[in-house]
This record gives sequence, structure tokens and C-alpha cells, in this order.
Amino acid sequence: MVSGASSGSNQPGYSRVRVISCIDSEKSSILEDDQIPGGTKLLEKLQGKISIEERVMIAASEAVRAAMSSLLMKS
Repeated sequence: MVSGASSGSNQPGYSRVRVISCIDSEKSSILEDDQIPGGTKLLEKLQGKISIEERVMIAASEAVRAAMSSLLMKS
């Protein structure tokens, strides 16, 4: 699964790659970027670098907050 929060912002893109096993009979687990073969390279390609600046995290969290607020208002 690849997810991101970007576009429409003056901040660089923020992306994350997560692999989640979803087998009902087993406990699911989440692999970190460095545990996924090629995950770090993919992450670097998606967002330009591996490290995330605080201002990018703030912009991404604000985008998530706005999206959740919009969804709650529609309910």
C-alpha cells in the first residue's frame, strides 16, 4: 500500500510505503520502510529524500485533519 499527502501545498510531497498482511486467521503485521526490499529507494523516489522535515509533517497532518473534518461534516 502506498499513501501520500501532497499537491496543492507549497511544501514538498510526503509519501509513505507500508506493507500490511491482512490474513484473518493470523495477526497482521506492518513492515517499516527499511524492512521492505527496495522500500527506501521507492520512498526516496516518491518524495525526493528519505528524511522528513518537521514543516512537511505539519503540512501532511493539516491535510489529514482537513480531510477528516470534511468527511465528518458530510455524515
